[in-house]
Amino acid sequence: MPSPPPPPPPRRYSDFSIDRILQSKEYTCCQLNSEAIQRSYFDLTGSKEGSKYCRVERKQRTTYQAQQTRLLERAFETQQYIVGSDREVLADQLGLTESQVRIWFQNRRSKWRKELRAKNVAA
Repeated sequence: MPSPPPPPPPRRYSDFSIDRILQSKEYTCCQLNSEAIQRSYFDLTGSKEGSKYCRVERKQRTTYQAQQTRLLERAFETQQYIVGSDREVLADQLGLTESQVRIWFQNRRSKWRKELRAKNVAA
């Protein structure tokens, strides 16, 4: 009778695998709550005052002035997709970053598609 197969070797985790991170005690809420982190997420391993989750501070939402919105809307009417050089010029005119202009156009395209779908359903 053949002997049973040997047990599999212990699983090796990469340093950046989710399993390794969740097993590690290096990441605590206090360390994750640094100013360098802009995104919002939950730390499943840390505990702050007995809580299993720790909310990391989010970047404040951008509020656009009426004049900025008007110029952005006017630019969107002419072209729904803005290329790098045009985006750079528009950002300079508005006093915004290129990233803010890019995100605004992404959000506006999403709203535009939603309006198109609603119009097609009503027709």
